[in-house]
Parts: sequence; structure tokens; C-alpha cells
Amino acid sequence: VIHQSNQGVSAARNRAIHALTGDYLVFLDSDDVLYEGFFQKVLELIKIQPDIIEVNADLIGEAGKVLCEKIFILGNSEISFNKTDVAKLRLSKQSKYYLWPRIIKKKLVKNIEFNEEISFCEDALYLTECYFRAEKIITINESLYGYRQHDSNVTVAKTIHNINQLTDLYIIVRNKITNSNDKQYKVFYLAFLINIIHLRKSMYTLEFKKIVCDKVTVEQISWVKEHYKWLFLKLRSEVAYLRRFSVAAPHTSNLLILLKSYIKVD
Repeated sequence: VIHQSNQGVSAARNRAIHALTGDYLVFLDSDDVLYEGFFQKVLELIKIQPDIIEVNADLIGEAGKVLCEKIFILGNSEISFNKTDVAKLRLSKQSKYYLWPRIIKKKLVKNIEFNEEISFCEDALYLTECYFRAEKIITINESLYGYRQHDSNVTVAKTIHNINQLTDLYIIVRNKITNSNDKQYKVFYLAFLINIIHLRKSMYTLEFKKIVCDKVTVEQISWVKEHYKWLFLKLRSEVAYLRRFSVAAPHTSNLLILLKSYIKVD
């Protein structure tokens, strides 16, 4: 057991990962449940050295009753071995950037740390980098985890704090896009960036009961429009595989839809 002063969840995770002696990471929230058979299934698949293993999960209530089975849409196969690109696209489509349904190879997270300045959606930032690096993702479409739902009521101060955190996160991700010369990296993080804009706008609307976009949202959308029509056109041939998945699995990829929505590309 590692003891340290309370420095936030990101600092705790970073400390634990640095001390890790095994080959894979499993994140378990303190009040959630690992179902019987979790380790048996995972240990069997680890033998083929995947970068990430995804599992499905149930939503459970305070008393442990299952409220919703299989909260992730992971396809029809019980286990999917060769659909890494689909898994990456599904991450942005469903916008469920949770750590706990993923088992991640330690080597994959070398030089990746949780941003200790961000306390809201910090796991989404971390997971996006993991998925970009991953070359082999295995999906288990079986509920092996119980995610406990609590009262979602939060104070006004907490909500405003999270909106501000999303503004900071937007800047971090935008800088990653701007500073990278990797074209696929730019496209992958652009999908995440648009999800951040959507989430922040939704939270702002609910908190302040205003349907129209606030100034920050307008500026964020304008930046995407200004810079990424050019990027999309330049990468047209390189993102052709996205079109293929859009046709073959229309519920999997919304990246093109998101891009068209913001930059009006035909």
C-alpha cells in the first residue's frame, strides 16, 4: 500500500503507475465491483499481449441492483480480436472515456502521465493518448465490471469549476494538435477536441439555462472552422479508412460527421 498526502486523483494514479511491477494496469473505483470471472478472462487474453483490453459493464445502483446491463455498445461478437481501428473510432463516437473498463499494457503508457492540473476529464485526456498509441485492442462484449451510480446532484460551484476545467482542457488539447506534425495524431485529437466542446456547451446550457452558445464556445468552434477545413482536405486520402468504417459500421464512426458539422465539408 502506497501512502502520500492528498494531492488529487491524478497524482495518486501517477505514483501508483510508477511503482507498478506488473505488465498491465487495471483501474478500479473504490465503490465499484469486479465481477466473478474478470481476472480469468483477462489473464487468458493477456497471453497474446494486447495493448488494451476493453470489457463491458453494468450500471448498478446504491444497493447493488443492476440498473442497466452492458452500458457500452461494443458490437455483436463476444470477443473481437482484429478491430483496433473500429475500437479507436468508437471511443470518439460514444464519448465514454472511462478508465475502469480498460486493461492497459504498462509499456503503452511509458512517458504518459495524468495531468495533475486537471481534475475533471483528466482520465479522458490520458485514455485518448493510450488509444492513439495502441496497435492491438481486444474487446470483450461481456459485463465484467459493475459501475456504481450515485446521486448526480452537484453544487453550483462544482459545476462551474468543471466548466472552467473543460475550458482549460480544450486549450491543452488544442496545443497538442497545433504542436504535432503527425497528421493522424491531429485528426485523432480533433475528434476528442470536438467532444470537449460539446460537453462544455451542454454543461453551460444546463447550468445557466441558455440555449445560445456562450462566447467561449463560439471562439472554440470558430478555431476548428478556421484551421481544419484545410486539414480535412489535405488528409482526404489518408482518412479514407474512416469512410470505409462509416459505410460498413455506421454506428461506429462519427468523426467525419463531426468534421462536416463544424467545417461544412461536402
